[in-house]
Amino acid sequence: MAYSIESVRVDVRIHWDFRGTMGVDCDVPVGATGIEMRTEVKLE
Repeated sequence: MAYSIESVRVDVRIHWDFRGTMGVDCDVPVGATGIEMRTEVKLE
């Protein structure tokens, strides 16, 4: 079974509150708190 790929699309979103990374707010976590990824593959 062979497939030909016409296109690939990847959408990535990162949830990040910069206040924690910069040390502005000690109650906010440092770095990313969540990641969403969506992939779409279109076959010919």
